Amino acid sequence: MLECPRCGAPLPRRAALVRLVCEFCKNDVVLDRFWVKAADYRARLAEYRGEFGGEPSIRINGSALQVLGHLATGHSTEVSLAKRATRLSEQLVVKRLHTPTDEALLHNEQRVLAALEKSDVRGATHFTTLLPQRVGFGHVEGTPRGPLAAVLREPAGFSHTLAQIAVAHGHALDPRHAVWLARRLLELLGFIHRSGFVHGALLPAHILVDAEAHGARLVGYSCAGKPGTRVQCIDGEHATLYPDEMLGKRGLLPRDDLAMLAGCLLWATGNALPAPLGEFLHGLGRSDQDDDAWDAEVRLSAAARQSFGAARFVKLEVS
Repeated sequence: MLECPRCGAPLPRRAALVRLVCEFCKNDVVLDRFWVKAADYRARLAEYRGEFGGEPSIRINGSALQVLGHLATGHSTEVSLAKRATRLSEQLVVKRLHTPTDEALLHNEQRVLAALEKSDVRGATHFTTLLPQRVGFGHVEGTPRGPLAAVLREPAGFSHTLAQIAVAHGHALDPRHAVWLARRLLELLGFIHRSGFVHGALLPAHILVDAEAHGARLVGYSCAGKPGTRVQCIDGEHATLYPDEMLGKRGLLPRDDLAMLAGCLLWATGNALPAPLGEFLHGLGRSDQDDDAWDAEVRLSAAARQSFGAARFVKLEVS
């Protein structure tokens, strides 16, 4: 809103263009207009986009990125922490393929995430924020052409995977932590399933954990697909977590995600669980009727009350 520089009264929009008299203090008002030369604008824009602190490590789709360090090595990708090589930057995650033969997996992940971003099922406004946030996609530039890569925003606070936490706790994670992890992930899976997809690779390394806020989210959507989609690949290190039927002709079903989630939590806790919670996890995703993650969350709450009584916050130490 434009204001009179003398009395502070509001001015009509045309004051930005012409000389006029303020209706309140009756003074002539002329607003200065500052002009920016095109050459100066282009110079400042180039400075903003320009590299700093050395040459950029990589370029993807024309964007200069500085790789800050290694995060993880996945089945088909190398995952690194990076930032934009600009004056105003942001933390990013870059997934680069090991081999061109896996390009279909990374393309599939982009398609699935794009579809989930457009979901309009209940809770979509919230749950889409828990998806990997896509920033860029393309081949790392260079001669010869570099590997296909996906650039994602780093999710603040989610600095550990369930795999890392389980190892740090000697595969004896407090089962009370398994409860809130299961609850958060069942809610997210409910959204994914009702949006028409199955994750298909629910593994300890694909579960990101925010220990402070008791948050959990999923990454690794390369094998995700519609129900009935055939599984494209498996992680040999955790091959026992995949339901046998899922790897057969029938392909993916929502209950496969539930069974794999249960397997991850049993693996992390060393199967040392109170009876009600143990029975719930051992049975999760193994019934032909067990396809609704939100219904499973209700049963989880009942098992947790029988196991631990009233809910209370238990701090997760991740060091």
